[in-house]
Amino acid sequence: MPKSKASKQFGIPRTSLRDKVSAKTSENIERVGKKCTLGKEIEDKLVEWIVTNAANGFPVNKDGLMYSVQKIVERRHIQTPFTKNKPGRKWFDSFLRRNPIVRQKHAEYINKARASISEEKIRTWFSEVRTLLKDDIEVLNHPQRVWNMDETAVFLSPKGGLVHAERGKPTYDITSTSEKDNVTTLITVNALGESAPPLTIFQYDRLPRAVIDAAPPHWGTGKSDSGWMQSENF
Repeated sequence: MPKSKASKQFGIPRTSLRDKVSAKTSENIERVGKKCTLGKEIEDKLVEWIVTNAANGFPVNKDGLMYSVQKIVERRHIQTPFTKNKPGRKWFDSFLRRNPIVRQKHAEYINKARASISEEKIRTWFSEVRTLLKDDIEVLNHPQRVWNMDETAVFLSPKGGLVHAERGKPTYDITSTSEKDNVTTLITVNALGESAPPLTIFQYDRLPRAVIDAAPPHWGTGKSDSGWMQSENF
């Protein structure tokens, strides 16, 4: 196929095709253009660090990444065009393009106990329930008598800052939950899908009349010092 036709058909510059045919460029080259400043080995380590931290519930934000790169450059005495050895926006954007597995996203706040849940722990829980019920195990055959309660915190600042994590996987931040103002709602539903009246906890010393009046019919309201569910509310 003529180089001009190949260039048009596959969207490759004619000069690139000409250099390839004339062996001016290596057959093993993976990417043309300027090489990354830190080198592939260091960037691969950065990607591994970002993905591992995100999986463990401690995602890395942009400032953390930039600071870490600055420390790597200083400790390894790498020559870079960075100002004060700290990369800028241009390097950051290029890093994301070179490593598409990493992307920016908002982390969902989650506490440490929920982050540690696994299939094995869930199966163990069901096994322990059967042991505790003993002769009353028959209740599990009546879905209208099997209820589950769960509380959820609605954060008044629902999204954290942008962090970096593996593309396509949920990202949780288990470090900042207690520092966020929130209200908490308790939902109770049985195995037939029937629900009991919900309960919402507000962060007040005394519930304002406006809050009580605004609640839907048959919807409970309560208060706590933090807005979290406490024993007396439960």
